[in-house]
Amino acid sequence: MTLKLSTRILASALLAATFAGCKHVPSGVIRPDKMSELLADIYQGESMVEYNSNIYFTDSTKKVVKQSIFAANGVTQTDFDSSLVWYGHNIGEFVKVCDGAIAILETRLEEIPPDAVASSIRVAGDSAQVWALPTYYRITDKAPSHYISFLLDSDDEWQPGDTYDLNMKITPGASPVRTTLAVDYDNGLTQYINASSATTGWLKTHLQIDSTMTPTRVYGFINFDPAAGEIIYLDSVSLLRSRLNRNTYYRRSNLTSIRPAGSSR
Repeated sequence: MTLKLSTRILASALLAATFAGCKHVPSGVIRPDKMSELLADIYQGESMVEYNSNIYFTDSTKKVVKQSIFAANGVTQTDFDSSLVWYGHNIGEFVKVCDGAIAILETRLEEIPPDAVASSIRVAGDSAQVWALPTYYRITDKAPSHYISFLLDSDDEWQPGDTYDLNMKITPGASPVRTTLAVDYDNGLTQYINASSATTGWLKTHLQIDSTMTPTRVYGFINFDPAAGEIIYLDSVSLLRSRLNRNTYYRRSNLTSIRPAGSSR
């Protein structure tokens, strides 16, 4: 995996620009240590997409993962692209960044991940617990994967306007835990929402399904990035499906939409 990462990153840099002398990183360019973390996260995200191809098989779902990684790192696609161009012109600095990303990944590979994928389950009732994975996780900085993925396919128990609430208790919570909940509709539209914990306590993510469209899948992931030596505990993890509540339907305004190519609405 290390060789694959190094080859991919260096190839991208060489295609972006030619060799040039090293310089100090200017303002507006992602700093080397941050760039190493970002590249490591991107590679892990791509690996998660490849491994969980049953979940992330459309361009829209892949964009959800990529955009969530950028958001978690506080950067945009434009920030990353422009920084990659600068590092391509300063290949000596970029080699250091690649070495840093590889070191991060090697550290994460030293322990079996808590990562798993929840397959579709069918649960009846107006309010139903639909989380099929373990409800407790002990996470360290050496975990090779920083994602817990889950997927629910639609069935005859789904109704228009259903809501999904992903809840978990975090201890001690020094480093943030981030979540993404997403829905695909039969018209090709994807909508998602991100949430992040700031301190120890409960992290809650609310996904409101559009009552005028037909959802085909609900899915998402939990992303964590413990500091060196840190242990994060996730407890009481649950995903609750409830029926349409007109009093909370306005919360749909927090969703981000990804429309299929060529669609204007």
